[in-house]
Amino acid sequence: MLRHIHFGHGIRCRIGLTRPCRRRRFALEIILDSERVYCVSGITSAELSIKDLLCGKYKFRIPRFQRPYSWTEIETRQLLDDLTMVLLDDGRDLIELPFFFGTMILRPIDVRQVPREVEVIDGQQRLITVSILLAVLRDLLPQRHADELQSFIASRGSFQIDMRERDAQLFADAVQKPGATRRAWTTEPSELAQRNILANRQLLFRVIQQISSEQRARIAACLLQHCRVLVLETPNPNYAYEIFLRTNDRGRPLSEGDMVRGEIIGPLNAEQRQRYDAILEQIEEYQVGDDQRRKRYKTFFTHLRAVYGLRNRMIDDLRELITGSGGPLGFNEQIMRPLADAYVLITASSARQQLPGDLQRLLVLLSWYAELGDDDWVAPAMQWVAKFGANLGVTGKFLVELDRYVHVMLALGWGRPARTAFFDRLNRVILGSPVGRPPDPIKLFELSAEKQRTALRRIARKLHVIDSQTCRLVLLRIDHYVSRRDVAHYSQALATDKYTIEHIVPRGRSDAPAWAEQFPVDRQRLVCAESMGNLALVTEEQNKRADRQSFQAKREIFFAGGKPKSPFLLTNALAEQSQWGRQQILARQDRMMTAVKEMWRLKGECDNSYLLKGR
Repeated sequence: MLRHIHFGHGIRCRIGLTRPCRRRRFALEIILDSERVYCVSGITSAELSIKDLLCGKYKFRIPRFQRPYSWTEIETRQLLDDLTMVLLDDGRDLIELPFFFGTMILRPIDVRQVPREVEVIDGQQRLITVSILLAVLRDLLPQRHADELQSFIASRGSFQIDMRERDAQLFADAVQKPGATRRAWTTEPSELAQRNILANRQLLFRVIQQISSEQRARIAACLLQHCRVLVLETPNPNYAYEIFLRTNDRGRPLSEGDMVRGEIIGPLNAEQRQRYDAILEQIEEYQVGDDQRRKRYKTFFTHLRAVYGLRNRMIDDLRELITGSGGPLGFNEQIMRPLADAYVLITASSARQQLPGDLQRLLVLLSWYAELGDDDWVAPAMQWVAKFGANLGVTGKFLVELDRYVHVMLALGWGRPARTAFFDRLNRVILGSPVGRPPDPIKLFELSAEKQRTALRRIARKLHVIDSQTCRLVLLRIDHYVSRRDVAHYSQALATDKYTIEHIVPRGRSDAPAWAEQFPVDRQRLVCAESMGNLALVTEEQNKRADRQSFQAKREIFFAGGKPKSPFLLTNALAEQSQWGRQQILARQDRMMTAVKEMWRLKGECDNSYLLKGR
């Protein structure tokens, strides 16, 4: 039973008991001239026209972890057809029977600001498509209409919709700015959402352009005044996502990936969603097919399933983990939260700042391996940190041994299957270890004497032949060890320029007489050319210019004016040499291989005298 209270001026109130979701709750309904506002136990709902929705009261933000804009020309054409049918229905009273446009779920971010900042939990597909339609009408109607329509796209000097960062610039340039839909777009974006924006813009522009100006104005008026949206607002993020998972009205149906996304996100509180923002955004990479140009790179979720040895379709694996944990809440408590915290700690440079200095350094060194080689190490590392903590003692020892082992694997030429098999075994051992009782890192990463000797020999003699990326990584690590410079010095150098491997003695035949005199036999030259002591890190442009030049010409290219300019100590040391031959290569190789043995504690003789014999 509801009691009616009239306040006058078109405002009346009903207050009483209602039973949403089979529970007795107090409900308050406030009815204004143009909208109804319902307040039910922490959630408010308002039935708004598109005009009221976009009048400037809201600042809509699309969260990074939302699924991408996925409406195709099919859904967009259906929307336009629906509006046309409403306009053609002469017997329909649009005031009494407006067109229901669906439901939107919003979560307030800052209610103190004007306009109110809200996060779009559900409804972004309709919201973005309506904005595209308004922009097309704006650009095809006379200026007196265009200015009014633009006010529903931008107000108070900013756009009403803040797209995800990756889509924001294109949406502004192709839709939100006045005249944007008239401008041709010559390049095809790689992002699926951006391609959908452009395709729907083109479709709407083509159709609207073919009708009269009067018909365009009627569509604009109908859209703004007679299309209504049910807006649900709740400050509770958990409740917002609960509503999202239980409602799926007009639009593209929720995919299995969307449902899994909701089950992962739902139990997270606001602080956790912010902390895991970059992780949650990665979910969408598994929600589009190969035909839609899915990006292929490792994410938190790739490493998560590696921890548990899962190899099926990503969405299937996540569903299995959620079900096996007793549902979303169990998954959040037992798996998602501890492993996500560990993942952020070991992969995000800003988060690493809270770790001891030596742990920070070890993780940066391993990140070089991820950039230049592979990142299989992330899964066992994040599992170790989640289970045993990030202390310098046991975790520092684990990372030292892990770093040693992964570089030896690469030097030995282990292929993908062998490396995957090793990390699978490692993940199983860590997973099966009791909390507080970590396995001995020395035993986990035990290397036989034979493997150590073989690794040293291959690093010294033919690492570039085995794998050039591994060789580049090892050269970087040697330089860091010898120079004792901070890791930040090298990270900055890698971020600002692309460095390649230069063979000082060229591998191919050269017109430079000095090389022919020193190495009259091709085999002798190749042996020296591929040795570690003959390799140096230089920029890509320097490498191209120095190709097969004499040593004196190369020195001039590397050190114009005779001044060392490289960020690498061992490259700058070449400026001190007046000539380059077997003796110089031998001395440099002895120094570099000593560093390798000390850095990774590798035992075995490293006889470099073969350089003098040419064998």
